[in-house]
Amino acid sequence: MSDSAAKVCAYCGANCSDKPRTKDEAGRYYCKECFPKAKAKAAGAAGGGGGASRPPAAASKAPAVGVFDDPILLDPELVGGKDEPKQVKVEQPKAAQAKSCPSCGVLLSGDAVVCTNCGFNSATGKGLKTRIERAKAAKASGGRLGGYQGEYANAWHRFAAAFVDNILAGILTVVVLMVVGMVAASIGPIDPGAWQAKLDAGEIPPDMLLFVGAYFAVPWLYFVLQESSGRQATVGKSLMGFGNATGDGQPVGMGRATVRYVVKAVGLGFFSIFYAVACLICCMVLPKRQMPHDLIAGVVMMR
Repeated sequence: MSDSAAKVCAYCGANCSDKPRTKDEAGRYYCKECFPKAKAKAAGAAGGGGGASRPPAAASKAPAVGVFDDPILLDPELVGGKDEPKQVKVEQPKAAQAKSCPSCGVLLSGDAVVCTNCGFNSATGKGLKTRIERAKAAKASGGRLGGYQGEYANAWHRFAAAFVDNILAGILTVVVLMVVGMVAASIGPIDPGAWQAKLDAGEIPPDMLLFVGAYFAVPWLYFVLQESSGRQATVGKSLMGFGNATGDGQPVGMGRATVRYVVKAVGLGFFSIFYAVACLICCMVLPKRQMPHDLIAGVVMMR
């Protein structure tokens, strides 16, 4: 049998050697337009239970990969007339070309859209608002961190602010203790000499507890409430033109301000002049001019 005769459509009987064709798994040829008809006829015969001659079983389903004689001929714009097998050229995806960030010039990898160096989004043409950028924007607009310019306060500014704050905190403490004394006196006589007798007996005098609580609570509240407020600074710090912030430019909360206050109070209370000298040295040597209590609490003083 000649090659031309071997490529006769099994459905219509026409020679399909010079036009688009399909070959089933049994090796029979079909014109491209006859193959769906053969499938439909096979499906009808299977549903009706007989009658017409059943097309090849392989024609009742889509041919598997690899059973096309000339796969490229399935394109209706191409007509095959050669017997040589044709190769389908699959276009490989192009590798993503490297590109630079339009904002900072850093080389972006692959199909990256957002620059990890500056946060610029090349798809939107805008920079992402990172936490530090938000803090800088707040400072520039006189918001949560005030109008600070990003410089670190030096030791002399800080000691001057501490001098003012300690005087104000002391005055406030005395005023509160006077008020507490008047309240306690209205309840009963205040007898500091009787406190020791009660302490020796294992009792804690309520009026003494009230005085001691006020003595420690007032300075703590003075510093912590102001340093965690919207101003982020005490009265002394504001007068000297600086305030506190976290290491990444965020506002300081009450927890962080409390840690800083307790470490400073313990250091000055137990080590006094030695701790003050250590604070001076650290503030002059360290790049962010932090004192020991700043380092432990993760706080910086910004002008």
